[in-house]
This record gives sequence, C-alpha cells and structure tokens, in this order.
Amino acid sequence: FPVTIPAAGYDLEVVIYSGSCGSLTALNCADNGSGGSAETATVSTTNGTTYYVYVPISQQEQQQVHLLSL
Repeated sequence: FPVTIPAAGYDLEVVIYSGSCGSLTALNCADNGSGGSAETATVSTTNGTTYYVYVPISQQEQQQVHLLSL
C-alpha cells in the first residue's frame, strides 16, 4: 500500500508506523534527500490494523497544507 506526499518545494520525509501509543513500530520510510520532490513509502497492510503516517516538517513550514495520497 503506497503513501505518497507530493512535491512541496522543500525536503520532505514520510514514515509509516503501526502499533499503539508508546509502542509504535516503523514499517517503512522515505527520504530521497533532495529538496522538494515527492516521497513515497509502501507497506503491506493487514485488515483491521491501524497505521500511522508521520510527515515531519520544520517550524517554518508548519502553515503549509499537504495532500496525502493513500
């Protein structure tokens, strides 16, 4: 299952987790290291499992709106 964060003009990352609060497990991440291009991370999913997507951004970009493709 791919999660894509579109290009934004600055370096992005995406991390996909599963688990519960305080016990999350990183399943996959993407950071191609080049400023501004899209990022895609893919995981195999299981019915009934909750997944969390983390997109870290710096303080100066907090007001940006991002579309998340699932």
